[in-house]
Amino acid sequence: MLKFRFGALCLVVCVAAAPAFAQKSKDTLRVGLLDPIRVVDSIFDPKQETSFVTGSVFDNVIRYDDRAGEFKPLLAKSFKRVSDTVVEMEMRDDQRWHDGEKVTADDVVALYDWILDPKTTLRNKDNHVWLQAVEKVGPNSVRYTAKAINTMDLWQIANTDIYPKHIHAKLENRETFGQKPVGSGPYRVVEFDRNKGAVMERWDAYRPVGDWHKASNVKRFVAVGIPDSQTRVAQLKVGGIDLIQGLEKDQTDDLEKDPNLAVTSNQNLLVVYMLMDAKGRSGVPALTNVKVRQAIEMAIDRKSLSKALIAGSDGSGTHDFMCDPRMFGCEGTKKVPSYDPAAAKKLLAEAGYANGFEMTLTATPRVRSIAEGISGYLHEIGIKANVQSVPSVAYRKLQEDGKINVLLHTFSFLGMADVGIMMSFYYDDGPRDMAGDDVMFKLRFDGENTMDPIKRKATYRQALDRINEKAYNMVVSAYPATFVHTKDIKVETGSMSPYGAILEDISWK
Repeated sequence: MLKFRFGALCLVVCVAAAPAFAQKSKDTLRVGLLDPIRVVDSIFDPKQETSFVTGSVFDNVIRYDDRAGEFKPLLAKSFKRVSDTVVEMEMRDDQRWHDGEKVTADDVVALYDWILDPKTTLRNKDNHVWLQAVEKVGPNSVRYTAKAINTMDLWQIANTDIYPKHIHAKLENRETFGQKPVGSGPYRVVEFDRNKGAVMERWDAYRPVGDWHKASNVKRFVAVGIPDSQTRVAQLKVGGIDLIQGLEKDQTDDLEKDPNLAVTSNQNLLVVYMLMDAKGRSGVPALTNVKVRQAIEMAIDRKSLSKALIAGSDGSGTHDFMCDPRMFGCEGTKKVPSYDPAAAKKLLAEAGYANGFEMTLTATPRVRSIAEGISGYLHEIGIKANVQSVPSVAYRKLQEDGKINVLLHTFSFLGMADVGIMMSFYYDDGPRDMAGDDVMFKLRFDGENTMDPIKRKATYRQALDRINEKAYNMVVSAYPATFVHTKDIKVETGSMSPYGAILEDISWK
């Protein structure tokens, strides 16, 4: 095993004196993560930073090729839909785990047996409750059987990393697997400490299925958590790390002036959205009036706001519908109203609020500045919008308790390019549903209960048009994943990964 010591990086406890590019000679690319990885396991640590690493450490049975826009076999060599509720996979026989053991159908079945076990408690277990069973039906074949039609089945299969039965199934506490993970992807974890980060090395025994999934020309990645943005910026400037992501626009603009650095923006599926309490649970009656909600949307100059406050944005990502145009079913006829403060004031008056009203914009820290910008626009039409910035855990509690007037947050559509994921997320009569619209419930149900793509598109067209007609929720702007890095690094764009890239998308020039 590679002996590569974290201490030698001196990332956080001291200031590195090495010049930029110093690590290229060692074929080691160092990444500073905003949120430290707790375990290298997307089941127990489902977040953007973890997906950045696990996307190249683990393989899935199938995977969506973001750039080609289609599902492709990965650990499987072929797959077919037998019926609306049954999908079968024929596994490859030439892939191995990082410890040399062969990958088989038994590994897939064992993982799902554990996930579906009623005794297994997982944060995202809902992603798998649609499954009746996952069974081995041949020497190296796997059958997925759904309880009922699930139009998102291939997405959920494609987003499930597969683990080795001979290691994972023997653990008393499965969460410890991510501390010493063994995968089958183009990079292997050779060292991990949740406080110091992870070291991944290119696994030269990997057998790529095609150009769309293989190791880059970087031999070794180091991913270390540095939550403080000023520390990450300082380390990048002095050569302590080589790449960071997720800075504010002013920080990004300043770093772009550095002759040793470059900026690359990739538009994944991440958006900033606004969701209004049309149900009236939060005690602001004005928001139950569709004219008021329409006025709020018309009062916001989304393009200017996006260009001014979001790094990597040119303002073009102010989508017309509550989805990304690359997603299946993202088509409609009734667009979000254009910026028109005079018309917005008129609508407020027609709704009986000529003198405006008071409300609260609840925003997660990442989009606080955007919420403050929106508050300024609303002030111009007479609405006093106070900004409340709360972490994700706190906003979820407020949402469950019905105490959010208007929410500003980000949504990655879980990396799934299908409008069905948005419909199930916001129109399921749970705490995230702030519309309470029976028509939307029916449209969601209809879209979820047919595999016919023509019917699904027609259903989602109706749904997206109704969302805009009723002004339930709106994309304020796309939120590009913007990387700042040394100039000897290339970041491939086109990934829909929540982080905006996985290890293999980053290479030396």
